[in-house]
Amino acid sequence: MYHNGLLHTCLREEEYDEIYEQSIAKIMATFDAFNKTGSGWILEKIEKLIMKTYRYEPMGASSYIPTPMSKYGKKAIINVQNTEDHRCFEYSVIASLYPVKDNPERTSQYDQHMGKLKACPPNMSIDDIPKFETANKLAVSVYTIAQEGKTIFPIYSTKHYDRPIINLLLIEGDNNVNHFTWIKNYNALLRKPHETNAKVFCPYCCHGLCTSWNGKRNLAEHRIHCRKN
Repeated sequence: MYHNGLLHTCLREEEYDEIYEQSIAKIMATFDAFNKTGSGWILEKIEKLIMKTYRYEPMGASSYIPTPMSKYGKKAIINVQNTEDHRCFEYSVIASLYPVKDNPERTSQYDQHMGKLKACPPNMSIDDIPKFETANKLAVSVYTIAQEGKTIFPIYSTKHYDRPIINLLLIEGDNNVNHFTWIKNYNALLRKPHETNAKVFCPYCCHGLCTSWNGKRNLAEHRIHCRKN
């Protein structure tokens, strides 16, 4: 059984202890809530505590970056080739709202919808997303991967759980050049290349559960306790 703490941005060393205690409190609170549902589980010991840290650099969008080779053949993302501007965030959101069947990577497919979203300037950064969500009544979550990498992890999770969530993948290039794409198929994106068992993945921690072992039902239960409050 896995329970997650909170995702925090730590800007000063002095904040570390407080953030650590808040995450521990969140884990224990979710475990207590789980027990109150009548699970019958008893906590005997904590086998492992994992802390993941990443260097924080406010990420902004730029122009087109090719899809990482590790994810290229999955057809799980729509990577709009905006080579002449820095509006990849807007293109990616538009691609999710108005999906097209043929040549979805071409900017011309979305020109008629561009410029209609509020609070959506060029070079959108992660810090701009909450204002964008409020202005447009949308929900956006963002995951990231290095342009030459394989590992995907979440960097921004929406708080608007009552809205359909638009999942974006931010490809990190060199020299702080980044590029937003739309995740068309989240489960396909996270599935390993030679994995034989179909899985469904948690949108908050990227943990996968086999569909052949009640994966969808287990995921629904997992999400309740994994979701950030």
